[in-house]
Amino acid sequence: MASRHENLEDPVTSVIEETIYVAVGIDVKECKSTLLWALHNNGGKKICIIHVHRPAQRIPSDLGGGYLAELVDEKIVMEYRKTESQNMNETLKEYLSICHEEGVEAQSVWIEMGDIGKGIIELISHDGVKDLVMGGALDKHYKEEAKHLISRSVTWEPDKDNIESRASNYRRSKSVHNRDITEAGPSNYLRLDPVTPKRRQAQGELTIHMFQEEVKQRKEVEEALVKEREELEKLKNLKDQMMEELRIAKEEKALLKSQNEELQRERDELQIERDNALQEAEGLRSKQAEASIQMFEFLPSEIEEATQGFDDSLIIGRGGYGNVYKGLLRQNQVAIKSLKSNGSQGPSEFGMEVRALSQLTHPNLVRLIGYCSEASVLVYEYHPNGSLEDRLNCKNGSTPLSWQTRIHIVTELCTVLVYLHSRKPHSIVHGDLKPSNILLDANFKSKLSDFGLCRILCHERRSSNDTTLCHFTEPKGTFHYVDPEFCETRKLTRKSDVYSFGVILLQLLTGQRPHCEMENDVQVALDAGKLPSLLDPLAGDWPIKTAEELAHLALRCCDRYQRNRPDLSSEVRKVLEPMRASCVASSSSPSHKRKYLPSSSGRL
Repeated sequence: MASRHENLEDPVTSVIEETIYVAVGIDVKECKSTLLWALHNNGGKKICIIHVHRPAQRIPSDLGGGYLAELVDEKIVMEYRKTESQNMNETLKEYLSICHEEGVEAQSVWIEMGDIGKGIIELISHDGVKDLVMGGALDKHYKEEAKHLISRSVTWEPDKDNIESRASNYRRSKSVHNRDITEAGPSNYLRLDPVTPKRRQAQGELTIHMFQEEVKQRKEVEEALVKEREELEKLKNLKDQMMEELRIAKEEKALLKSQNEELQRERDELQIERDNALQEAEGLRSKQAEASIQMFEFLPSEIEEATQGFDDSLIIGRGGYGNVYKGLLRQNQVAIKSLKSNGSQGPSEFGMEVRALSQLTHPNLVRLIGYCSEASVLVYEYHPNGSLEDRLNCKNGSTPLSWQTRIHIVTELCTVLVYLHSRKPHSIVHGDLKPSNILLDANFKSKLSDFGLCRILCHERRSSNDTTLCHFTEPKGTFHYVDPEFCETRKLTRKSDVYSFGVILLQLLTGQRPHCEMENDVQVALDAGKLPSLLDPLAGDWPIKTAEELAHLALRCCDRYQRNRPDLSSEVRKVLEPMRASCVASSSSPSHKRKYLPSSSGRL
């Protein structure tokens, strides 16, 4: 139903006939010309401004847009309707002000209704409107609808005596069924005959019918809204149920992930314990072997016989210090290292290597069997697979080292360096780490050798609370493997071995000989995501994540400054041990066995 709002008391019927009704819209600027036309052509009659207000169907939101009024809290809707009423009254006051300025007495009436055409009919029926002016702006919105509704709701016999007099008052006329509608100027002037009792009864019946239709439509809307609310409630419940199930699934996933990580950690720890136990067992076997084969001082004649007079055909290694020969000494196959009198390894280095190897025991250290001072010879256990350098170069057509074997080798190298660095009461630095000093036995197990340049570290006191282990000496060793900070300061520390270790790790990854741009090339490849292009293809298909992790680790070890390099025991070994454990697990199939047989020719 419509709600009616008047600024003055309802006029009586006699006053109605002396009043012209002007229908206006919400836009004062747009409808002002219509009102002015009516004011200038009112013939002394009063003016009643009428307006049909269509309530907003959506209630605005602070976030923009709006919500359907049916879905908004009733208090909020009422408050918004109150604001709309206030705004409507202010608009009508503007229209009344225009009338006052023109010196014309006026009043205003407005109703709320969703259908503007029906609202016009409601005003016509209620007030018995005779003269109605509608502007062009209003016309384009609802003129046709209004005329259609008017023609359906009012029927009467035309007064033929007044037709000519009415037509003379207007520029143009047209008939809408049994009514006369005259358009003049910018407005539509609608003239209606007085309301008769018969017409009033018909209008009342029509109004009742319209009311019944509106009640029916409202009921249908309310029923539809109830169904919509029920559907929304079902959807909300379904959403809540799905969110709860999702939350439970996430919790279960997190729990499973945590359990899996815990199992993985336990597996890795057990694997490391197993590897450590194997190392200890092998260490015990080495000690037993050392007990049965003591370090001997051999006679020059024995060395001469074992090397067949230092026959070149028995040479298995060459270096600045001299040559290494393969020989048979006291029924044991051995490697005999002969030092040149003018070689890079002099008497002091000779004595240092004898003393160091005679006191050290580790499964990844080469075993010194004996020596001959007169001939400047060191006798080692024989390693059929030669040095790591030979294998990286595939010397004599030997099989390339797989990436799994390379991880084993670098992990063993890290382990033996940790052993040397943690010796009590004094640490030992090898000082000459490079692939040619890493030997490989029949099972490709690494053995660190050549301790001629090793040094025992002593404490250098910098302050009362800060000491560091170091040894001041002249820099020696192979250029690309030597710590650059050691070259500048002559201070040999455990971090000097870490630098050499990093260079060897890069060499195992890339298969390249060390060069000045190696570290930079690897860093650029990592940054560009192109590390696979630098990896040694002879090693097989490196797992990319493993290779990237090793490359980052190697670059840290090769840092220009010692203070930035990682600790082998607390950092490097924790990265390498799980990798080695993973390689052990993957090597359970025959195609991934670590052990390789030498070629039939006995080549190294």
